[in-house]
Amino acid sequence: GLPGKFIEVNETACEMLGYTCEELLQMCPTDIDAPETIADVPVMMDRLVADKFAKWEGVHVGKGGRRIPVEITNHLFELEGKSVILSTARDITERKLSEKMLAEQADFNLRVFNSSEANLAVVDKDGVILGINESWSSFARDNLAKDESTWGVGANYFVDYDEKWGDVEQAQAAFIGVRKVQSGELPNFNLEYTCHGPENEKRWFLLNVLPLIGKKGSVLVSHTNITKRKIAEEEKLELERQLQHSQKLESLGVLSGGIAHDFNNILAIIMGNCSLARLDPDTYENNIAEIEKASERAAALCRQMLAYAGKAQFVQANVNFAALVSDTVKMLKSTLPQNAEIKLDSASDIPSIQGDASQLSQIVMNLIINASEAIGKEQGDIRVALVTTRFKEGLSERDYSGKGIATGRYICLEVTDNGSGMDDEVRRRIFEPFYTTKFTGRGLGMSAVLGIINSHKGALQLFSQPGQGTTIKVYLPVPASETTENGGQTTSAPVAPWQGSGTILLVEDEESIRDISKNFLELFGFSVLEAVNGKEALEIYHKNAADITLVLTDMGMPVMDGYELFSELKRINSELPIIVSSGYGDAEVSARIGSDNIAGIISKPYNPSQLREVLKRVMDDK
Repeated sequence: GLPGKFIEVNETACEMLGYTCEELLQMCPTDIDAPETIADVPVMMDRLVADKFAKWEGVHVGKGGRRIPVEITNHLFELEGKSVILSTARDITERKLSEKMLAEQADFNLRVFNSSEANLAVVDKDGVILGINESWSSFARDNLAKDESTWGVGANYFVDYDEKWGDVEQAQAAFIGVRKVQSGELPNFNLEYTCHGPENEKRWFLLNVLPLIGKKGSVLVSHTNITKRKIAEEEKLELERQLQHSQKLESLGVLSGGIAHDFNNILAIIMGNCSLARLDPDTYENNIAEIEKASERAAALCRQMLAYAGKAQFVQANVNFAALVSDTVKMLKSTLPQNAEIKLDSASDIPSIQGDASQLSQIVMNLIINASEAIGKEQGDIRVALVTTRFKEGLSERDYSGKGIATGRYICLEVTDNGSGMDDEVRRRIFEPFYTTKFTGRGLGMSAVLGIINSHKGALQLFSQPGQGTTIKVYLPVPASETTENGGQTTSAPVAPWQGSGTILLVEDEESIRDISKNFLELFGFSVLEAVNGKEALEIYHKNAADITLVLTDMGMPVMDGYELFSELKRINSELPIIVSSGYGDAEVSARIGSDNIAGIISKPYNPSQLREVLKRVMDDK
């Protein structure tokens, strides 16, 4: 039955329920039970009678209707012939709140776990799958083995990898990462891997592994399908490649158009003078002079193209750059329009640098001429400054393209004009070959300047705004053993009437060039053996090694090129002098062979004096 009235209560009960002691002693336990728990009382009383002890959770209602979750403990015993219940009610409000919060958090976690698009699984220290989300289950059913025992709860994550992954190496890398997180060796682990879908289409997934708090060795494993993202990235890269290809084609179109324009003019001069010489033999000397001048123009254009490509013929010398700039300014003052006043401001302690004086002179002339053209017909000033500067470690000084400039000591040539300036479009395109803002006149211009600067391991900065003029700074590195002595501009001595002797192996695939070179060599006193490619040259050398004094070889040839021939000849006889003749520029040849291994380089096109000088130097060094 139901218990009777309270016969004794303590102060804690009064405080918890909000009643006085007198009030509680007039009440029954059922008076403080919540309505929904009264129905449980008879059951609890039956258990109490049977076991003399009962414990359950319920809800008490305090004065004013306040509901109090409680844990009730009842003991039944006999006292003076009567059955007495000792009832203890402990307020468990805080515990119930915590349980509610934990339940809500668990429910939230479960909903997040199941709503995640990633394939999630909880894996214990032995690899047993303790739980999977709906995405994992759906993906596995459609893509993995139909038997859930191989991928569902209770299956082992570390087995059947050939079915789950399709790639043993990727699976092993993933498993190693999971185990390292389980052992605490890694705080987390990430891995991108690929597999193939039901239609054999390629898929990308991102594996993430995180440790679970409170469960040692257990981890949360996430497999996120990133196929769409990877495809988008590949499409973006492909679009960028297409854009770059389009830009290269556009630049190539401008380049080829400019080259064709200049070379057609040169060829017109050569062909015209050849025809005039045939029509009137008395004028042949004048015609030959014009042909030679046109040929020099063609050679100069090729040198500019090589400078643009960073492969220019490079004549290394000690250059007094201050004197070179001063002489160039003096020359241009007398040739440029007088409305553009050139002012030179050069420091007194400018050291010499290593480089090609003729190429460095092109830089100075191009920058000053461009500055003059920017000023146009208006009155203006061109300021040319020359100082030394040093970029220290840690300073982020950058060139025109945003690339960092290496630390070290430099000569800085600064050319500033107060002309029209440049907008974004001009600044972006100024280094394109043959690009020009002028109505007439085309050339490699700033692209060649940039190529020369790069070949001298220098840097360029550009500052310009429309209507505010332009400043260009060129930095040329000062060698560690810098000197301020004049060492750059030396006049070439006249070629001595030198004659050689011995046998030269001449290797050249172009018949006309081979005939011309052979005639030159025979005029200089040499006997000549001819080969049209590297393979034939090796055969000739094996038969005549004792007689051959040196080798003069082209580089670009069929069957066996000059690079392979050079290597084979040096393997046979490391002391054999080999002179390299190339139209690609000596920078290209030196980079592939090494300048220390080459006896001499002569760049095409060359005249007899240049060839004789190279031969003399090589023979004298033997």
